[in-house]
Amino acid sequence: MSKDKKPQRPTPFTFIDQSATSGSSTKQRRSQIQRHIAIQTRDQKRRLEKEASKKSQSWPDKSQSPPSEGRKRSPRDGVDVVEEQSAAPSPVVSNASTTGRFSSFSTSSSSDPFTNWPALSTPQDTTPFDVFLSGGRIDPFNALDVPAANNRELELMDYLTNVIWPGFSHLDAGGLRNPYAARWLQRSYANPALKHALLMASSVHLGSGIVSTVSNQTYQEMVSEQLFHQNEAIRYVRELLGNVNFGDVSDMLMVIICLATNVVRHTSVADLRDPSPFNPPLRSGGWLDIYGTWEFSEIHWNALMNMVKNAGGISQIREYGIPWIISYADMMQSAALAKKPMFPMMSPSGNGMPVPYEPLEDILGSTHQHLLPQLIDFTRPPGRGFDYLKTLNACDGEHVEAFKELANYTVTVQAYNDGFLPHVPETRIVDSRNAAANRLCSLPSVEEIRTADAAQDENALRSGLWKGRAERRNMNLYECLRLSALLYNILVTFPMPRSRYVRDLLSQSLKDTMESLDGRYCSQRAVGEGKLWCLMIAACSAQGSDDAEWWMQKLVELAAHIEVERWSDAEKIMDKYLWLKCACSQVGRDVWERAWRRVCVSIC
Repeated sequence: MSKDKKPQRPTPFTFIDQSATSGSSTKQRRSQIQRHIAIQTRDQKRRLEKEASKKSQSWPDKSQSPPSEGRKRSPRDGVDVVEEQSAAPSPVVSNASTTGRFSSFSTSSSSDPFTNWPALSTPQDTTPFDVFLSGGRIDPFNALDVPAANNRELELMDYLTNVIWPGFSHLDAGGLRNPYAARWLQRSYANPALKHALLMASSVHLGSGIVSTVSNQTYQEMVSEQLFHQNEAIRYVRELLGNVNFGDVSDMLMVIICLATNVVRHTSVADLRDPSPFNPPLRSGGWLDIYGTWEFSEIHWNALMNMVKNAGGISQIREYGIPWIISYADMMQSAALAKKPMFPMMSPSGNGMPVPYEPLEDILGSTHQHLLPQLIDFTRPPGRGFDYLKTLNACDGEHVEAFKELANYTVTVQAYNDGFLPHVPETRIVDSRNAAANRLCSLPSVEEIRTADAAQDENALRSGLWKGRAERRNMNLYECLRLSALLYNILVTFPMPRSRYVRDLLSQSLKDTMESLDGRYCSQRAVGEGKLWCLMIAACSAQGSDDAEWWMQKLVELAAHIEVERWSDAEKIMDKYLWLKCACSQVGRDVWERAWRRVCVSIC
């Protein structure tokens, strides 16, 4: 390069590709090479800064003006930008090929486009929310237009947009990919409280997965980061609450949701999880393995419930995603405490309607209906064992359908595990799981059924429409099946990471109910098979506890009474109720064989 020519700098630009927020980017595109580009860019920028510093101290050519006279130093990246040049080119990046982008900025004759990558400058009139290539782990071909003041905020927003949110919803009803990012990322621009709440939630989620792989000092720095964003979010919330016209209440709801469900912790989520005898798939579906481990912030959760009440109920909240997140968080709390959920599982679209359960037939779609006979034997439909409750009139038909819905979901998960549903997004199956689990957890207890019956009878008598009621028989069998299904749910279909408390609670209730079963019906085969399934679920869940021997003893006694000795015969009975083979068969066989060996040893 001639000395009388000024050194040329790369054309300033920013990435405006919004494909990440629309969800079109894939994991494959976020390759190691792309991350290598960002690292090389950052290193090259530092080298240029050092060279510029040396030149400012000793400018080699006296005939040329020093940088301070004809150049302006960009406060953002430290790169000199020529002011006397013609109008700055547009910061829009065309859809040119990757090779074209590399060649236009190459400063080396090397054939490797990733070496000696020059630092990139940005125009002075761009907003502080523009993203440039040196933004940490941002994919340079799918950079996000996010409200970030530094590279760390870019990383957190990137993690939130490309990892957390897609785990909640892959597509919305209209086919829009990554719908949470598409709707909520832009909204955080103008709301500092929302921005800091989302950053805090992203950091807490990220830290929960890497705490065991980083040093204690690094993790404590992340905790400090989380506390900073949490305090900033709370500070801005207080300012907004002091203004009677603080704007959209939907933003405030999302802020409180983040504060309620993301509590800063100093321990790993892995240290909080309870061991489980079952090995179910989709443990992390909907981030259940993360959020199901945490205890929510009580003060913020109560504030959230008050806001929902003041809004007229969850069905009156119409902003995308908020009703779903609230009902999902409520579902996790109800499963962890063996309580009924306060809300149905709401649709994320904000239409005020619950999420309908999607059976396997609908999930397969019209192009894959030929697989259905391989997955479901319609001569022996899933959940058929619960039909006997209708014969006894132990509960209403809608209660039986809740059991059978969960049985259908069990078949769906088995098909997914066996590779029959590669075309179905995981989040779609998780939505069916949440709907089925919510309906199961909402089933009334025996006492609640009796109370409801009494109230209906009294109203019928007052109105003169009383026509009598069919006798409800062996209602305790319904209660045994309900408690066992709840136990199965938190361990297999809606696998809660922290399940020890609710396991002990449900097992004790099941033990008390079993002892009070009506003896008039216990001799019937259908009742015996139902009890056998209940005992098997309880015996498997009790492994490693003091009650394991008691449950196995009762299991063998009943099996001998109904003449079931081989495990293959026992598993056929399990299939009539709720039994996910890929998660339950191994532990079921082990418990069965151990229980029978125990009997043989005692006889000998």
